[in-house]
Amino acid sequence: MSKINLTDCSSMKVNKKALERLFHYRNILYRLQEDGVTRIYSDTLAEELHTTASQVRKDFSLFHIKGNKKAGYHIPDLLDRLEEIFDSGAAQKVIIMGMGRIGSALAQYRWSSNQNLVVVAGFDIDPAKQQRTGFPVYDPQELSRFVSQNSIELGILAVPERVAQAAYDALAKAGIRGVLNFAPVILTERPGCVVTSYCVESELSSLIYIVNKEKKEL
Repeated sequence: MSKINLTDCSSMKVNKKALERLFHYRNILYRLQEDGVTRIYSDTLAEELHTTASQVRKDFSLFHIKGNKKAGYHIPDLLDRLEEIFDSGAAQKVIIMGMGRIGSALAQYRWSSNQNLVVVAGFDIDPAKQQRTGFPVYDPQELSRFVSQNSIELGILAVPERVAQAAYDALAKAGIRGVLNFAPVILTERPGCVVTSYCVESELSSLIYIVNKEKKEL
């Protein structure tokens, strides 16, 4: 959920799969750097992520990252470049719309130190949830004011399916530029507010299908 810098991409239609791999490359590189490794080759990264060296080079090329054929990539320099791409130098403040089980769990989630994400508040129409101590939860009517005063650009949507579109529209209207959607519904995107969806039910259904298919092939 880091803020993506799009200025050096060839198109505003960012390849989300490439970004996911870039995210994993970064985590691998941090781990290797902690182990004292200073240089890495594309085939080593590929092996770590169970992909191909050509795919690693293709992903890097998409974001204008170049290595040395003989010397590979210098890990500190590569990490600096990846941090520029994800623009995670400053802490990224995030709000959560919907403080049910998913929203509450995400509010308590401990993000890894190199993610630099801070969940600062939740919003929910239930007065009981607004009265919780230890984590600020506001009425959605406070959304626009809070977003404006705190310069928030990222939001997590964890509301029931029936109100997901309206809640997303409210986030977009308030000035949120990127939303991670956990509701099991395809949202109609608004200009200036990108949506990435993650549906637990869909992922589990896909996993069940793959497991059953492999069982039949044994």
